[in-house]
Amino acid sequence: MDIAEAQSRPTRSLGKLGCWLRLTACAALILCGCLLGMGARAQAQVRSEEYRLKLVFLYNFAKFVEWPADAFPSSQAPLNLCVIGQNPFDRELEQQLAERSINGHPYLTRTAQASDDLSACHIIFLPAGSDHSLSAILKREGGSSAITVGESARFAHRGGTVNFVLEGPRLRFEVNIDATQRTRSRISSRLLVLAKIVKDQQP
Repeated sequence: MDIAEAQSRPTRSLGKLGCWLRLTACAALILCGCLLGMGARAQAQVRSEEYRLKLVFLYNFAKFVEWPADAFPSSQAPLNLCVIGQNPFDRELEQQLAERSINGHPYLTRTAQASDDLSACHIIFLPAGSDHSLSAILKREGGSSAITVGESARFAHRGGTVNFVLEGPRLRFEVNIDATQRTRSRISSRLLVLAKIVKDQQP
């Protein structure tokens, strides 16, 4: 994985990926701007739209990860997004994405607990309420091909692979480059160039 190359590539060369991420950020900005100052119902709507954006991001993110061949028991086996704890995502959108595939693998969202066998998971998403499970999951799944994604403060610095970050109304993401080297999966430099690159840090 050439990090220097990833950091030096111009964003304009990324085509559809860069365009999609810019549109996602703009959508979050518009939603928050329109609903700012409204009541709890509006805030709940903002939260719902935020998780729709995150779910779409996770789907597109999976297109730019190369998993080892043994991560799938067959060429038609599903690519599993495992959500730890309470699932915040929109079920209808989950079903729509389940009708699609990535490199021939159906894209499925599953709910799991941190204590479950996560060996079949390709992306492990830890909502903010489940981020305390990160250390145990990393200890048990260390060296696997799973990518861990979170949304809480310092998630990536604590060893998670990817972390969603809200900068004002904008949805961005961090990638822990140390964590990418511990997994057997490879994140494309075309995605890394759009991320804020961080490294492991002590809590």
